[in-house]
Amino acid sequence: MRAARSARGAAAPFVTLAMLFGASASGAAADTAAAAASTAPAIAVRIDGEKPVPFDAAALAALPQHDVAAQAHGKTFACSGPDLFELAAKVGAPGGEALRGQRLEYVVRVGAADGYHVEFALAELDPAMREAVPIVTARCNGAALDAKDAPFRVIVPGDKRPARWIRQVQSVEIFKASAPP
Repeated sequence: MRAARSARGAAAPFVTLAMLFGASASGAAADTAAAAASTAPAIAVRIDGEKPVPFDAAALAALPQHDVAAQAHGKTFACSGPDLFELAAKVGAPGGEALRGQRLEYVVRVGAADGYHVEFALAELDPAMREAVPIVTARCNGAALDAKDAPFRVIVPGDKRPARWIRQVQSVEIFKASAPP
């Protein structure tokens, strides 16, 4: 697909892992958790222009994890994290047998803090469609990502060039190619 630069970059609202998965907190503990959560980095994921759903490091860690080994610039990277498709599926993107016909028109745009954007066809991300799928990670080679790449990075195993390995990920938008946001 294509990579594009844009000056657009919006801060995403934040919710805690408990809010995402239905648990609740009360009293001072809730206030403390909300204050801490408001400063934690998160990826804002949305489909068809709906309200974004934020995924922080804890929410990403709660998803099924996958290990990938990939090479870029003469270095080997061993990273783990959820499939990028998992984030899309959590906000309602079709997958598996449901990903056919007009639904193959869905595009996934990943945005970074510096305005860099990368786009994938949704079918490229679905593990039911292909073997090596991109992951979202906060750790590679046994360590947290450095400041240049953090807080989250998409790794695309199998790409000959790492042009779609996007760092400082802030957003994931899923939309039909005929109706971009």
